[in-house]
Amino acid sequence: MHRIGEVWLWKDGRIEVHVLGQDGYAEAAQSRVFPELELALMSSFFDRPTALQAVRAYRDALKSPAR
Repeated sequence: MHRIGEVWLWKDGRIEVHVLGQDGYAEAAQSRVFPELELALMSSFFDRPTALQAVRAYRDALKSPAR
């Protein structure tokens, strides 16, 4: 049987990460697979008209010294 180690859900305008542990899935603050991703920041760009625009906006935000 395959066990998925991490599941992401879109809920109430944000990404929820659930990781598999010994007792099942539990919500986590950060991804174990992609710990460097700023999920809250990334979620803020999901309202863009296209995926490409969202990716570019996220990339630009990561480069911003204001972070």
